[in-house]
Order: sequence, then C-alpha cells, then structure tokens
Amino acid sequence: MTTSSKSSKSKENIDSSRVAMVWDPKNPYVLKYVDNQFRRQEKSSNGHSLPVLKQTPALNGIGCSDPELAALGAMIDATEHFYQDKDQQLIGSTEACQQLSLQYRRALRSCLADIVATLTENQQVNMDLDADNEDYQVNMELLKATYLVLHISDIFLPLIPRSLSSLTRLDTNLAWNQPGRITANFVRYLRIQHYSSPNASPLFHEIQGAHQPEGYGRRYWELVEGFIISGSLTQAWDLLQRHSLYQLGLHMQSKQEARGADENMNSEEYFLAKRAMEMVHAMETIQEIMSRAPLPGGRNSETDDSVTLGYPEEVLDDMDVYADDFAVQPSDYNKWELRASSLNMSAMYGLQHQTVMDKYRTWQDFVKETRRTLPPGRLPELTRILSLLSGDFSEYTFTHWSEALLADLLYRKPDMRPRDLVKRARKFIRLHSPELKPNLEPIMSIMEGNAAKAIYLLQTYGGRSGAALPATTTALIYNLFMESDILRPENMVHLTNHLYEAAEAIVASMQDTHVGVTFATRLLLPFVLHDGNRVLLANICEMLGHYFPQTDQDAITLINLCRPLLEKKSTGALDACSDLVLARHRCHINSIDYSNATNWIVKGIALEYQLERPGSCCRTLASQSLQMAEALIKAAAEKNLSGNGITEDYLSAKQVMLVLAETSSTLYAIPETELLVSAVSIYEAIHHGAEGRSTVAKEVIRALQSVSDRLTYIRTNISAPRMHVWLLQIAGNLLEMEIGLGSATVSTFGKEDLSVLSERLQVLNTMPSTQLPNVDVAHLDKLFLNALGWTEMKVNNQLKERRTFSWDGAKYGHIHSIDLGSYPKDKQEVVVRMMLDD
Repeated sequence: MTTSSKSSKSKENIDSSRVAMVWDPKNPYVLKYVDNQFRRQEKSSNGHSLPVLKQTPALNGIGCSDPELAALGAMIDATEHFYQDKDQQLIGSTEACQQLSLQYRRALRSCLADIVATLTENQQVNMDLDADNEDYQVNMELLKATYLVLHISDIFLPLIPRSLSSLTRLDTNLAWNQPGRITANFVRYLRIQHYSSPNASPLFHEIQGAHQPEGYGRRYWELVEGFIISGSLTQAWDLLQRHSLYQLGLHMQSKQEARGADENMNSEEYFLAKRAMEMVHAMETIQEIMSRAPLPGGRNSETDDSVTLGYPEEVLDDMDVYADDFAVQPSDYNKWELRASSLNMSAMYGLQHQTVMDKYRTWQDFVKETRRTLPPGRLPELTRILSLLSGDFSEYTFTHWSEALLADLLYRKPDMRPRDLVKRARKFIRLHSPELKPNLEPIMSIMEGNAAKAIYLLQTYGGRSGAALPATTTALIYNLFMESDILRPENMVHLTNHLYEAAEAIVASMQDTHVGVTFATRLLLPFVLHDGNRVLLANICEMLGHYFPQTDQDAITLINLCRPLLEKKSTGALDACSDLVLARHRCHINSIDYSNATNWIVKGIALEYQLERPGSCCRTLASQSLQMAEALIKAAAEKNLSGNGITEDYLSAKQVMLVLAETSSTLYAIPETELLVSAVSIYEAIHHGAEGRSTVAKEVIRALQSVSDRLTYIRTNISAPRMHVWLLQIAGNLLEMEIGLGSATVSTFGKEDLSVLSERLQVLNTMPSTQLPNVDVAHLDKLFLNALGWTEMKVNNQLKERRTFSWDGAKYGHIHSIDLGSYPKDKQEVVVRMMLDD
C-alpha cells in the first residue's frame, strides 16, 4: 500500500507542472506531456502562447515497500495454484476456496507483522524517520482494517464453489448453519480484532515480574478476570499461580513432605500449614476447572493467530495435565471445530455438536458444584472467579461490547446459530458501546451475509487508492466471492474492472518496472486462460506493448508467461511478444550487436510461425536484410571496397548470415534474406577480382529477379529503383572489366542474362529521375547493347562456321548413325555437325 506522503510530496514537487497526455506514436515507451512552466514564444490564432510539449520515459513507479511486495507475490502465487488445480479438476469441495482465502489472509498478516517490526526497529534505534514512521503507521492501520474485513468475511460468508452439485451445496449450507458451527472461529475473531487483551497492558508485564503480585490490589485481580472473560484461561492461570499465598502453600507442602508425616508441628506452624493447604487445594481445584474447560476457540489466546491462519497449533497449554476417566478431557475444546469433509457433513456435525455440548454441560455442572462446595478461605476473589466461569456476571461490569459478547459465548450460549450471533452482537453494542454503533454497522452487515458491503469496505480501506496491495486484495476477494457463488456471474464486468485497476496499480507502484509488469501479467493471466476474458487479454497486450525490457532475461520471462496464450493461438499475445522481441532487437541494434539482434528477431519469427501468422518480426528481418543488402550492393556498385574487403556493413551482414545459417532454413524463404545472401556473394566475389566474375554475374541476375518480382514484406516502390540501378551498375562494371581484359566475347553473361539487364534498364528509363541515384543510364545502355551484339555475333559466327561444311549427299548421304563409327573421324565430325544444325 504505497501511499507514502513523503514520496508523494516529493513526486508532487517534481511533477506538479506535468500532465501526461499521450503515448508517443513513434516510441511506445515514452509519454508526451505538456509543461505549463514553459511557453513558446509564438502565439496561437487566438493570441494565447502555445505550451511546450515534452516527453519522459515511462519506466519506473513510485515504489512499494518490501512487506507489501512480499504479500503481493504470495497472493498472486496462491491464485495461480488455485487455477492450476481447477484446470486439472482437483477442486471439488469448499476446502480449496477456504484455503485460497486463508492464504490471502496469511499474506496480509505477514505484511502487518513486518510493518510492525519495521516500526519497532525504527523506534529502538531512535531514527529520525518521523515521516516514514507516520506513513508506515497509516499503512498498518489500513491493512489492519482490510485484514479485519477478510477475517469476518471468512466466518460469515461461506465459500461454497459453484462447481459443487446442488445436493452437496445444500448439505454444506446446512452444516454451516448448525448451532455452534462458527462459534470457535468467531471467538478467535473477537479476541484478535476487537477485544483489548490484558497482556497488551504495561501493568501485565510489571505484575509478571513481581514477587507478590497481589500487592497491586484490585488491579491484579482485574487482569486475571480479564483473561477469564475472554477465555484465555492459560494466561489467567499463569497470573493466578503467582499469588504469594499459593506459592507459600506449595513451599510449606514440600517442606512438610520433607519432614515426614509423623513429625509434630507447633501451633503456629500448624496454623500456617492449614491455611496454606486450603489455599493450595482451592487453587488446584480452579486449575483443574480451567484445564478441562471445553471452550470454543481454545483456552490459549496466544495460539489464535496460528489457528486462525491454518498453521498447526503449537503445544502452549501447560494446563493439559489431566488424563483420567472424567467425562471432560483437556483436549475436548477441539470438538468445536468442524473437520469432517463428506457428503453428509451436516449430519456428522450434528453428532459432533451434540457430543461437545454434553461435555460442556458436564463441565459447567462441575464448576457450579465447586463454587457451591469450595471454601473460599481468606480469598473471596476465588469465589468471584468461579462465578465468572459458571456464567454468573452479576458482579462484573462490562466496558466493551466484545467483552460482553465473548463472556456470553464462552460461558452461557456457545451453541448459537450464525444468524443469532448478529442479533446478540447488536444487543451488546447497544448496551455497552453505543458510541461505536455507526462504525460497527458495516461489520454487522457483513455478519448478516452482505458481501457487497465487504467489497465496499475493501475499496474504502485502500482498494481505490491506486496502491498495489489493497487494489489487488479487493480484486482477488471479489473473484473469490464469485467462485463461491456469493456474487452472481452477472457481476463479471465488475470483476474485470477490479482486476484492470489492480494491474494498473501494480505497475504504477513498482520502482522496478519489470517486477510491476511481471506481477500484473501474472495477476491477469489466470482469468484470461481460464475464463477467456478478452478485456484483460487486451490489457496484458497493451501493458507489454508499452514496456521496454532492460535485459534479455526480463523479456524471456514475460514471453514464457505468455506461452500458454500462444498455445491457444492468441494473436493479441503474439503481438505483445513481438513487441518484447522488437524491443530487445532494437536495444542490440543500438549496441551494434547484430548477432544478438538477429537471434532475437529469429525468436520472434519462430513465435509468428507457431501461429502461422508472419508479422512484425518477419517484416523487421526483411527490412534489416534489405537495408544491409542495399549497403553492400551500393558499395559494390560504387567500387567502394576497402583494401581487404572488411567493412562494418560487411561484418554486420556476415553476423546476420551466421545466425540465419544456424536456424531454420525456412528463414531463407523470405525474399529479402535471399537478396542479402546474393549481396554478400556479390561483395565477396567482386573483392576476389577476375576469379569471381561468373559468381557476380549469376548473383546479379538472381538479385535483379528478387528485387523485381519477389519482395513481399517491404514496399519496393522506394528500394527497388535504387537496387535496380546499383545491380545494373555492377553488371556494367563487370562488362567494362572484361573489355579491359581484352575479351573478344562476353563469357560471364549469356544472351538471356543480357536480355534481363536490358529489360530492367528500360524499366528505369520510365521512372522519374528523382527516384534514381546518379547514374549514366546511356552508358549502361551502350554497354549492354554492345555486349548483346557481341553475344549475337558469337552465335552467328558459330552458325556460320557450321554452315561452311558443304553437304554432299552423294558423299555422306549413305552414312547412317548405326554404322557411323566405321567411318573416318573427319567424316563423323561433318555428319554430327550437320545433324546438330538440322
């Protein structure tokens, strides 16, 4: 719950002039805002000065404390496990929903404990952190209120999944409405949330260390009675046994046993021993009564937190010392807990309730009989204690409604039905705390089954503040109520709004944006996967689209989170993952690391091929390949080659080629990558001089055909003319080289190749000169025509040479192919050449 006034004030001082307006359309990670402190000199049409439009990176939030961050993570973990089990059909009872609610409360309780520890530490070291302590104090009070709402909702709003059969749901409802069904939980709730326990008083710790605590007079006995009223009999006995007269009796008892039974005592010793023995007997009788008390909620309030949060109860009850044939045993208070889990739950609890009530009545009879027969001696306060234990409060004055309600539930009516508890609570509020009635009315409303009031309180206690933890708690509890059919399915739109607001609050609250985006994605993902919520899917996609991962691992983490969505063929998730891929690609490009940049773009293309939907990653690779190919072809056309052929453009292109060679061959189906292969080959072949002429000729023709016919991912109306010119220039350079070598005929380009060159050159003549680089088209046209002429001349010479052979039918007409080998070689050559000519 990051509502820190200190950070908020500093943030306000820094950004008071900023108003975020819109995402920068050229950069999805930057917000544009108006700075009202600076105005432009020029005026608008109405005479007002124009505002200055500035920008800021949308990277970090305002911060979230470590306890809140831990609680947030625990809640999201619990939700993920809940839906994983649900998808695997492991949920079939109320236990899963109850456990989920329990885990939410555990997270909040742990957060509260950490905040208290931080406050205590700051006070102990006397740190000058008044503002921070004040913020922590506010946060703690709001979290306490939130925890209270979750606690009372768990007791009075039964979590019964919609997936259960109608018969099971009916039986579970019947079991929940049984007499005494929720008394134990409600007693623990009252002791934790409302009752002011005596051990919170400084006097309690002072009396604990005193040798004669009864010397504090009535204040000592008020502490003992306060523990008894709340059912904390373990703590009550711990104080009671410190009475000096009881300790004296124990001492004299042990002294008498040491002397022996036959040793005589003087009158004074006998009187003291008798009085001490009476005290020991009375106190031990009360100890037995307390230790056997089958009170709902247990006899030790120190275990309330652990029991309430579902942790195993620790053995802290030092009074469990009786094991005999008496009808009531020290562990019988556990029978107030309904632990059965079966179809016939209501009947099983009915039998269990009857058993525990029989034991409770037996114990009450034991207390009343002891009260009637036990001589009080010189301590009338013991009689008052027995009166309280028997349910007689005529001599006790209640000061708080929770005190009166606890005493009533523990010693008079422990088997009240849930609906009657509300009436009883209202009565004691009216009698003992009428000034608290307006504040307690929402709690009473929840006790009557009003789930909407619980949601309203959660929103009031921080759910609408924009802080991460309370907003997330509100959304998850709302979802839990819907899972349990406390709220109807028609409220799904409200759940979506709560989750949307929670995700925004998480991202805005985290100083580490990656943590915020990861938590927000994990929060929304189960509802997208399980319920197919398209609004939340769009929220995830938008959130990832505006996030710039700072490391490769950050991007990989988020992409892995989205893989279940990709398996469901979600195009929105694909676009979000592509945005993450392109962000890392852009980062590596800026660092001139083309190897890692290409690796990332290959990852993105693999995702696109998985959905059979080539998109931005394919286009990016195509654009990158085309840009590199242009640079290499331009350098080759302008003969701009370094001495050893190693340039930055060439090295970058080779890095890309090496990565592509290690990946799927399907990437070469992208025409731009084929063009890059040709460009690298042309560049390398030209560097090798005359030895690479045939390679240059072949790759130039292939590149020209790719540029003209097959570029599919990039619009070619700008790139194609330049590429045509440079490729034709390379062809012209090659022809000039051969002319310089004195070749009488053109050996690198065939007739069809030259026809392609001439055809492409004619196409360039029809284009505006503004789209073409500076090139001598006429010179190229002359070269190609001359080359074509030389080629035609060569062909004609060959034909002419063939026709110089005279065909003498009389001389050669009788020669047949079957007996050609029997004739001289000169005759065989003439016959074969004439056959080829024909």
